[in-house]
Amino acid sequence: DVSMEGVVSSRDKLKASELPVRFSPSRGGKDHSRSFYAQQLVTPEWMVDIPPDLRSNWLVLAHPEGERCLVLASHGGTISRRRNGSILHRFPSLLPNGSRATMLSNDQYCILDAVF
Repeated sequence: DVSMEGVVSSRDKLKASELPVRFSPSRGGKDHSRSFYAQQLVTPEWMVDIPPDLRSNWLVLAHPEGERCLVLASHGGTISRRRNGSILHRFPSLLPNGSRATMLSNDQYCILDAVF
């Protein structure tokens, strides 16, 4: 049997439409902000046994080399965060709201699950 402990359904993830209008992960301080971002990435698990319904009920993704991070573009800047929530990079980008040139409004975000 394959253990499903720790597997998160896409239904359980936080959706942007469910965020309060004035959402701010940093409102609770530095530690609160880190723990919020650390919880946003899905943690992959190795598949030890092949389930019989692999073709019909499973999604298999490639495992690229590099450091996995969350990239957030908002307020005219882009920040990448490590899996523990700490900041990895700060940079301007061409993502929506990721630089002064691409800034649309202060209440819009572009969020990517990425590998650096």
